[in-house]
Amino acid sequence: MTAAAPARSARRQTLALDWIPDARTIHEAGHTVVCFVLYGEHVVKSLSISEDPQPAIPTYSLMPVPISCRPPAGVPRRGTPAPVSVDGIVDAYGVMTYAGLAAEGLLASAGDPRRSRPAPPDLEASPEPVRARALEDRAELQRLAALVGAERAASQFIREYWEEALRLLRAHWDAVEALGALLADHRSLNGERVDELLRLHCPS
Repeated sequence: MTAAAPARSARRQTLALDWIPDARTIHEAGHTVVCFVLYGEHVVKSLSISEDPQPAIPTYSLMPVPISCRPPAGVPRRGTPAPVSVDGIVDAYGVMTYAGLAAEGLLASAGDPRRSRPAPPDLEASPEPVRARALEDRAELQRLAALVGAERAASQFIREYWEEALRLLRAHWDAVEALGALLADHRSLNGERVDELLRLHCPS
């Protein structure tokens, strides 16, 4: 069943003439913007889009979450430092994994994404690509949790992660749109280019 196209603001209609974001692009942009907000610069190593679900954002720490990654010596991390407790690490990564699907929900919602509160998708009723992305994200969270001795079942939906992801995305939606547009144009970006763009859109 095809849903009716939601009404868009004049600003978003103008943007759509130049760039129509697909779900895969906005999904990866959402992950990456929240990663930048939570962990700061010098974390994301590269970013690309493909038709298949991707298990994690490549980071310089070679881990699915930048546990040991630090900025250059003498350069403080932007914003609030990432949590260091096991639960804090897992919870922060949980927010980041939920951010992809949350970004898709904001994009699809009627009106301004900065004020929208989309409900979590019903995976049983969702199109297969959406369901596959959601399950891959949750499976990645479960793998990360197991690595540090915690438990987050892939079958479990954690509303707190969803709500926090929405909050961060709404506050930085300009960054999501800008990164999504750049990624759609180039298909692949290195970490320096990601940091350069997000420094402009995510002031500390």
